[in-house]
Amino acid sequence: MSGEAVIGIDLGGTNCRGALVGADQVGEVRRMSTRIDEGCDAFLLRLIDFCRGFLAQAREQGVAVRAVGMGVPGVIAADGTVT
Repeated sequence: MSGEAVIGIDLGGTNCRGALVGADQVGEVRRMSTRIDEGCDAFLLRLIDFCRGFLAQAREQGVAVRAVGMGVPGVIAADGTVT
């Protein structure tokens, strides 16, 4: 991978998966447990570390990370509100 990339993250109820994604290549997909039962703050700290791992990978490959995209599941109510 060379040039520019983004970090793509799929947040699920029990697991979070992510990858460094370039224009022509998807890097190794990594996984972490959400362990949300430990609380929101603990989860957010793990998520930050998860992203830092991709930033380190990008630095090693000489790639500039331009953005982070995250898919987050939610229930859409009849009025359009996402919960």
